[in-house]
Amino acid sequence: MTNAQNACNPMHHAFTGRKPSKAQILSKAKAFDRSGSDFVSITWGENWIDLHKDNNGYWHGTGWIKEIGGDWVARELNHCPRKALDAAFGEPMKFLGDRLVFVFVK
Repeated sequence: MTNAQNACNPMHHAFTGRKPSKAQILSKAKAFDRSGSDFVSITWGENWIDLHKDNNGYWHGTGWIKEIGGDWVARELNHCPRKALDAAFGEPMKFLGDRLVFVFVK
């Protein structure tokens, strides 16, 4: 799917019922990221978060669902250790990353 197709067909998910948690929102955003989408819209009632990926592969977010901001979701998507390793070391690290498990302890 090309960027033009992604822009014309954004991925959308509408939560219903109780307010979604940070984990639920981030899980849905990561799933859309893995599917190759460049634009994601997540809603809950009248509340919304829109995420878009720029040409460099970094996510930017706007909107809110209660205290959860689109900018926070974008930072979490951009902080993916796999993306940082790929950007720094390219194909050799991708090769190793497919075969090794990296554990980050906070």
